[in-house]
Amino acid sequence: MAVATHLAALEYAAMETPPAATRYAIIIASKGRAGVLAETVESMLQLLGEPQIIVVVPRIEDLGEALTHEPRIQTIVGPEGSTIQRNAGIAALALDQLDVVFFFDDDVEVHPEYLNRVGALFAAQPGIVAGSGEVLLDGNITRAEAQAAVAAWRQGSADEFDTECLHWSLYGCNMFVRASALRDIRFDPRLPLYAFAEDYEISVRLRRIGRVGRFNNAACVHLKTPGGRVNMRRVAYSMIANNLHFLRIGSVHLPPGRARLRF
Repeated sequence: MAVATHLAALEYAAMETPPAATRYAIIIASKGRAGVLAETVESMLQLLGEPQIIVVVPRIEDLGEALTHEPRIQTIVGPEGSTIQRNAGIAALALDQLDVVFFFDDDVEVHPEYLNRVGALFAAQPGIVAGSGEVLLDGNITRAEAQAAVAAWRQGSADEFDTECLHWSLYGCNMFVRASALRDIRFDPRLPLYAFAEDYEISVRLRRIGRVGRFNNAACVHLKTPGGRVNMRRVAYSMIANNLHFLRIGSVHLPPGRARLRF
């Protein structure tokens, strides 16, 4: 059954009937990495909390055979760009029926209790609007090693939500946002395909309505699997252009004068 999702006058074709809405939703934006995406989604299906899972890709080939016929996953095919793809996933959600929306890269391994621990944190601390979990390992690691690291990890004795120093900003490989905040705040679709620092930019806007930080008791591993990314020339362009864009729209965490020096 096909459904249509509209975002900024762009039409997206949903490939599968969406599962029944739960209190959690996961959005994964991917491109050209069907193999690692399938592994990540397989691990997501084991997470506690029965999340709704949406995978957004620019081409049907990016899904691979495994996900094309997976009835538990809603897939959306449309224009590429990580911010545009994530926004397409958000547009497909019934936000009023959700507590938390999670954004994961297509090459992560997540602890089975990650969602429920974040849900409990949000319920206990209504002032928190968004965060990222504890990244146990970040790159140069196999899927098997990532699974072993996640299995060996143990929860801390108490929940800690750190908003100081570098921890005030979201880390794009694993982000969670209170669903109600996404009614008015989305990822900036004007950023180029690679969308360098899109996690920083949305963090700045989310901080205006609540606390943003790092949560110690939700763990994952980021494999940083190579392949499927844009070329390095485009990455370099994004690093320059996006910083100028942040200054132009005032989406920076420093006063104007210091921001100009910083960026």
